[in-house]
Amino acid sequence: LASMLNSASTIFTMDVYNRMFHRKAAQKQLNCLGRVLTMVFGVFGCLVAPILDKPKFGGVFQFMQLFQGYLWLVVVAACLFGLGPTPCKCEIGDIVGVGGDGILVCANFIKNSLSG
Repeated sequence: LASMLNSASTIFTMDVYNRMFHRKAAQKQLNCLGRVLTMVFGVFGCLVAPILDKPKFGGVFQFMQLFQGYLWLVVVAACLFGLGPTPCKCEIGDIVGVGGDGILVCANFIKNSLSG
């Protein structure tokens, strides 16, 4: 659990905040943001976990498999573009790909939450 929280906060802090919003952020500021995000993600996980225990979701493991089903295409595409003859740097494409997957997962989550 600690490694997942650390990974999530590090990815958001370094890859999203530091690259897109505040390139010249001090290390102390990034460290503080990472700690705050770790707490936010932990609280979010505690709030979502009881919802995923409902039978209509099939449990946390089933939901994780569903999420990975949406995410695998983005990972494969990133690997293929990164390994090509001229690796491309597509920050907008990354945002759209991962954001699109996030929207699909959230939409499915909401649909399953609202359906009886």
